[in-house]
Amino acid sequence: MNIAVPDHVAAALSRKAALAGKDLITFLQEIAKDDSLDQVAPTPRRISREEFRNILKEIVELSPGSEGKMNDNRESIYAGCGE
Repeated sequence: MNIAVPDHVAAALSRKAALAGKDLITFLQEIAKDDSLDQVAPTPRRISREEFRNILKEIVELSPGSEGKMNDNRESIYAGCGE
């Protein structure tokens, strides 16, 4: 595998490898094998539009009678607030 990095990045990696007493390849291989990589969450899969619609329908059903509509007029928003 070839990875292109700017010269200053390559130089910094080489310095870090030398400070660790390793050659660059070994240093980078150890980084790649780092246990913390196992803890990285997998990329969530994308859902289809139909799955998304179904999720939205389920959310609407959590509030029966709303039919997915919301009363956002001023009187409704401030009802019961002492105005």
